[in-house]
Amino acid sequence: MYLNFQIQYITFLFLFSYVLLFHFDPIKADRPSIDAVEILVIIIASCMFIEELRIFFNQDSLSFLGKCHNYFRYFLKQICMISFVLFYIGLILRCQAVGDSTTLQAARIIMGYDLWLWWMGSLSFIIVNPFLGPHLVSIGKMLKNLAFFAILIAIVMTAYGVASRSMAFYGAFEFSIRNVLRYVLYPVYYLLYTNVSGELNGLDESKHDSPSIATHILLAFHMLLINILLVNLLIAMFNKSFQDVQSIQSDIWNYQQYMVVREYYDRAPLFIPFSTIFDIITLMKTFYQWYLRVRYNYANPSERVFKVIAVQPELELAWQEFESASTYAYAQNEALAKIKRITIENATCSQESNTSGIRSMDDVESFDRNITKKETDAIIQLRNEFKAAIKDLRNDIRLITKQK
Repeated sequence: MYLNFQIQYITFLFLFSYVLLFHFDPIKADRPSIDAVEILVIIIASCMFIEELRIFFNQDSLSFLGKCHNYFRYFLKQICMISFVLFYIGLILRCQAVGDSTTLQAARIIMGYDLWLWWMGSLSFIIVNPFLGPHLVSIGKMLKNLAFFAILIAIVMTAYGVASRSMAFYGAFEFSIRNVLRYVLYPVYYLLYTNVSGELNGLDESKHDSPSIATHILLAFHMLLINILLVNLLIAMFNKSFQDVQSIQSDIWNYQQYMVVREYYDRAPLFIPFSTIFDIITLMKTFYQWYLRVRYNYANPSERVFKVIAVQPELELAWQEFESASTYAYAQNEALAKIKRITIENATCSQESNTSGIRSMDDVESFDRNITKKETDAIIQLRNEFKAAIKDLRNDIRLITKQK
C-alpha cells in the first residue's frame, strides 16, 4: 500500500514538472487550451488532497484541535499541506489569467515554488532506510541552526550596508523604501557570494578619499566576519547537531519505523482514482459519526483518545505479549551493556592492582576467577528477575481477560 503511494507520488512529480516546463501556456478565451496532462495533474492532486483529509479526520484524537496538533507536529506534513494550498492558489490564478500576462506570471511563480515543495516532500521516502532516515532529523536540526545564522547574517549585512552608505555614498539617492532596498541592502547581499567587484568599483569611483578608505577598512572587517567567523560558527553548529543525532540514531530509526508502519496502514490499498472512492466513503462515515456524537451526545467531542482499544480481548492479549517481549529484549540489552561496563571497570582495576603490587600468577588467576564468578552471578540474577516479572505480568493479563 505504501509502495502504491510512492509510485503515484513520483508519477505526479514527473507529470507536474512536465506541465510547468512545456505546457503552461496562457488560456485562450475562444477555445480550451489546457493540456490533457495538466488536467491529469489536477485530478491526481485533488485525489491526494482528499486522501490527506481522510487521514487527518481519522486520527485518534476526537477534538479538532487535537487532530491539528497531531497532524501538523510533523514537518513533512506541514510541507504537504502548504503544497496543496499553493497548488490551488496557482490554479485559480491560472484560470483567471485569460489575456493577462501579469496574472499568468504570478501563477507560474507560485506553481514553481509549489513544485519545489513537492520535490522536497519526497524526502519522506528515505526514512525507510535505517542509514539515511535519521539524517532527516539532522537536516531539521540544521535548519533551526540556519535560521539563527540567518538572523546573524541579516544583522551584520544591515550594519555594513548602513555604515558604508552613510560614509562613501552619502546623498547618492533619495529616501524611499525602494531606494533603501536597492542601494543599501541589495548590493550588500552579493557580498555573501564573495562578489566584491561592484562594491570596490563604487568605492574607487568615490569623489572623496577619506570616506572611501574608511569604507575599504570596514569592508575588510565585514568580509572577515562573514567568511571566517560566522561560517566556522555555522559549521560547528552543524557538527554539534550531527553528533547529537548520531548518538541516538537507533532510537530515531525505531521511531521513524513506527511512523512508516502507521503510514502504511493509513494509506488506501488501491491506486488513484479507485482509492478516492474509498476515501470519500470513509469521510462520509466519519462525518456521520461526528454528527451522531454532537446531535445525540454519544461522546464528548473534546475528549482525547490516548490508546487504541481492541474490540476482541484476544487481540489485546497479543498486544500485551508483544510489548512484554519487546520490554524483555530491551531490558536484556541494557543488562548486557551494564555487565560489559562492569567488566571493563574490573579489568581497569586489575591493571591498576598489577601495577601496584600484584605480581604472582596465583593472585592474578584468583582475581580473574572472582571477576568471572561475579559476572555469572549477575547474569543469572537478572535473568531470573526478568523471567519472574514476565510470568507475573502474563498471569495478571490472563486474570484481567477472564474478568472481561
